Amino acid sequence: MATVSILIPARRGDYLGRALTSAQRQTFEDIEIVVGDDTPDGALAPIVSALADPRVRYVHLGFNDRVCTAQALWSHARGRYVKWLAEADILMPTSVKVLVEALRLHPESALAFHGRGLVDAHHPLVQNPPALLN
Repeated sequence: MATVSILIPARRGDYLGRALTSAQRQTFEDIEIVVGDDTPDGALAPIVSALADPRVRYVHLGFNDRVCTAQALWSHARGRYVKWLAEADILMPTSVKVLVEALRLHPESALAFHGRGLVDAHHPLVQNPPALLN
């Protein structure tokens, strides 16, 4: 069982590849990545299978409904913790590590989060989030 399940509900393939790559490149390596394909015909399967990464699992859901997809995808998570990743978002390399460390430091907590940076279509960070804690 992985420590963290990174869940990616997906309907569009245009940015999915970079979301998956960012999940694979986490410095915290005890992860599983579960892609919930919400297309009616499983159109995202080739993008996921091209990775050939044993940490990545593909689940064809096909609801075409974000709420149903999220609920179904949750049931496929095997990790102790869950990190949601939108198909058009990317994770910074230490994102999962920082979140797991925060939860381990504060075991009474049920949720950890951090700010979001904005990237453009060419991937550069165009806006960095301000620190939540100093």
